[in-house]
Amino acid sequence: MSAAPNSPQTFLTETQDQAFDAPFEDLFAEDVGELEALVAGVTQTTQSTLLLKKRKEMREVDDALDFMKEEFRKRMDAVSERQVEFEKRKKEMKESVTKFEKFIKENESKRKRAAVKEATERKAREGYMVEEKEKRERLSEFVNESKTAEDNLRVLLRYQSYLESVIAPGSNDNDFEDISEVLSRHQTLLAANNDLQRHQSNGNKDFDTERTKNSQMLEKAQNDILVFNSKIHESQKLNENLKKDASAASADIEMKEDTKRNRKRELGQVVMSIKNLHSRCAASLPAGKSAPPNPYDEKGGDGTTAERLEEVTKYLREALKYVAERVNDLRKIKKEYKKKKLDDAATKTEEKAGEAEFME
Repeated sequence: MSAAPNSPQTFLTETQDQAFDAPFEDLFAEDVGELEALVAGVTQTTQSTLLLKKRKEMREVDDALDFMKEEFRKRMDAVSERQVEFEKRKKEMKESVTKFEKFIKENESKRKRAAVKEATERKAREGYMVEEKEKRERLSEFVNESKTAEDNLRVLLRYQSYLESVIAPGSNDNDFEDISEVLSRHQTLLAANNDLQRHQSNGNKDFDTERTKNSQMLEKAQNDILVFNSKIHESQKLNENLKKDASAASADIEMKEDTKRNRKRELGQVVMSIKNLHSRCAASLPAGKSAPPNPYDEKGGDGTTAERLEEVTKYLREALKYVAERVNDLRKIKKEYKKKKLDDAATKTEEKAGEAEFME
């Protein structure tokens, strides 16, 4: 372990003489200056007393320096021991890591072999499970077939018992000596029955063919009748639609005529109302005012011709404007009248109050 030239460790490793030559000279120079000052200014302190004091301080500094050297030596020893212990532990750790790495590699190889073995066994297990499932299904089929065969056997045993009773000695109408003869007779009758059924089936097919032809002809005739009926129905429907259209047109014309008459009546009523209001307003005018001229009074007529329509319209607008102005005037007069009544009532109240005060 190295240290810089100016570090405290370098200072502590030097000898006592080398460490204190230069500082002692500086200290002695400073002390000489102080002694000269003391000798010049203070007569109670002697030079020998100051020298003893400085020597005492030097001994204390030496003791402190020795103590620091001892502490540094102990620390350096502890650091060396720790360095040795660290190197030892580092070596042990490297050995442990080497052993553990070998152990890890072995475990990894074992794990891979185990994974391969597991996959192989899992695949084999799945194959065994599929095979087991197939065998169970086949076993279930065999069991079902066995049950079916047993049921058929029980049914056939009843037939065998019946056939044995038929050929038994002493039975009525016993023309057979063995069960095979009965079965042969049954096969003959079965073949004859099949032939009869085939002839009947062929006859039924011929009958069905003829019936199909008759049905087709009947269906064609019915379709023709339906087509003609449909055409007749379409003609009747067209006729009814034309009648409905004619009725709707007549109703529309009548409705338009009614609307025209109603509008004409409403127009006459409006015109009469405006003329009435205009006349009433003109009759209630104060002296000095005149109403707008009435074209009905000047020229006469009912206002139906195209030449008088503009004049009548203009008159009606002016009359309505005049009526509106007259109504506003009447409203203003009514408002002023109400205000005057309120002012008179207030005046009377004040007069009564003044008389009451005077009487008191």
